[in-house]
Amino acid sequence: MMNQDQIAATRQANLDLFFGRSSKAVEGVEKLAALNIQAIRATVSDTFDLAQKSLSVKEPQDWLALQNGAAAAIAEKVQSYSRQLFDIASATQAEFAR
Repeated sequence: MMNQDQIAATRQANLDLFFGRSSKAVEGVEKLAALNIQAIRATVSDTFDLAQKSLSVKEPQDWLALQNGAAAAIAEKVQSYSRQLFDIASATQAEFAR
């Protein structure tokens, strides 16, 4: 049977573990929020730039080339976002596994 000191130590260890894991979860959410804000800002900026460029296009083939270039840039950004998201999730999961 456990005495009062052992019970208090066990409770303290459990509390420390809970708050440690909660802190790591919050850090992961903070990183995810920062990544999303960065992605939103980049998307708004890129959309504005594309709209500005689209207004100055005179020929249909130039407009298609502009759209194709934008599609390629968007695909690269989606891949980058996915990699960063995976890195955040993996790091957070690794902290929980420790």
